[in-house]
Amino acid sequence: MTTEYHTPITTGAAAAAATFNAVFATLDTQIKANTDLLETWAADDESPVEAVAAATVSIIGVVKQTTLTLDLTDTNEISLADGADHGAGVKIYDFPAGRILILGAVINCTTATENATEGAATVDLAVGTATAADDATLTSTEANLIPSTATDTGEDTWKAAMAASAQFDGTSTAVALYVNAGVTDAISSGAVAVAITGTLTVTWINLGDY
Repeated sequence: MTTEYHTPITTGAAAAAATFNAVFATLDTQIKANTDLLETWAADDESPVEAVAAATVSIIGVVKQTTLTLDLTDTNEISLADGADHGAGVKIYDFPAGRILILGAVINCTTATENATEGAATVDLAVGTATAADDATLTSTEANLIPSTATDTGEDTWKAAMAASAQFDGTSTAVALYVNAGVTDAISSGAVAVAITGTLTVTWINLGDY
């Protein structure tokens, strides 16, 4: 504390309860106000797509770290048809409106890929701010958060990180996140289904809106 916020007790003076209680009452009020503010930020800003992701958040000043627990299984897994190069994506999160500075992102997931004819098909996975086009490659906004990573048929792991921090303009349309997949027809001998479970941790700042 400093003398700006309390009346000092002089050396040798009696430690009166009223003196201490007044100071602690001020502290309690401010702590409660800060706690309510943090809870409001979390409630207002966090928008996971509930069918496939749940969010927890940590806040330090203006910096937020959102951990999305992904559950892209059963009806929410990514399906890729046979007969051509294919790509598809699943929306997992909406940021609040504003210009979003993403400081970094790390994914730590387990994948389970099934080929309808039990063939071996390598599936590329990425996280981006746009859903995958219906082709085999994941580039540009399809993979601008987590870069394209090859995963194998059967059970595999998907561990990758964002290469560098970047800003995304969500002032007109809020920035969203998608988990994307792509497979080439040449290495797929049937329809492919990809299930993904694990976490995506994103550290970010909302720079403001206009």
